[in-house]
Amino acid sequence: MIIQILPTIAFEKAKMKLVIGLLTIFLYNFAVTSLFRYSYYDEKCFSYLFGVQNVRWYQYFYIGLVIWGSVASLGAVIELIDGMYALMAFPTMILAFKLHRKL
Repeated sequence: MIIQILPTIAFEKAKMKLVIGLLTIFLYNFAVTSLFRYSYYDEKCFSYLFGVQNVRWYQYFYIGLVIWGSVASLGAVIELIDGMYALMAFPTMILAFKLHRKL
């Protein structure tokens, strides 16, 4: 994992092999629980917006993105994430302009 490279180098210089192992376990645990957590909350939001009968389509899409993310380059994954965050800004700004007099 890219996130683990700098702490690993620092801990290797300090000769702390146990800490490197614990860091690896913690990062792996965080990654796996994030996958499950996002899947659960996203399914709830999707079912609210599009109905419970359409949740299966979201599950297929989510699994496809997980598979794509595991084989794609890190740059492509980061660009997709940045693009999704940018797309979330549009409805937020539209609603902020519509509600600015009421707040």
